[in-house]
Amino acid sequence: MTHPIPSRGPAAARARVDVDDAARELLAAEALLGNKASLFTALAAAGITVVVAFNGRGHGGRLRIKDARAGRRPAILPVAPVGIATARWDGSELYCRTLPLAEAAEAVAWTLLDAAHRSWAPREGVCAEVAFDVARREVRLDLLIASERPGDAPPPRQGTGGGP
Repeated sequence: MTHPIPSRGPAAARARVDVDDAARELLAAEALLGNKASLFTALAAAGITVVVAFNGRGHGGRLRIKDARAGRRPAILPVAPVGIATARWDGSELYCRTLPLAEAAEAVAWTLLDAAHRSWAPREGVCAEVAFDVARREVRLDLLIASERPGDAPPPRQGTGGGP
């Protein structure tokens, strides 16, 4: 049995939103691959490995560069420009911008964190570290989710963002 797709009304509006969301998700996945490749290229050129930390509640958290190293020595990230692509909300296209290396690392970390933990609860706290391993061209995401309500804290979740 087939059901016709309505052309007007709430069902049609929801169908259009679903199509736009699917298109945006596809473009965002494409952008993430390119963004990780651009970031790894810039980090390799600088000879630096980076760890980005997140701490906060819901989307109100804060990202910061926790550690930057050149080999075993602490390093300062250069202000090297990195091209970062983002999908438009309607899924129509990617738009590109150039960010300093530190901001590009934070942007990629945010994308990976958001993908790993899509459902932000209002009272849920998240601590995470996103480590960019330049030698292996891999990203490691360590995620800990905690709730304000006693007894509601789930066990730590760990995952990986994989390579580019």
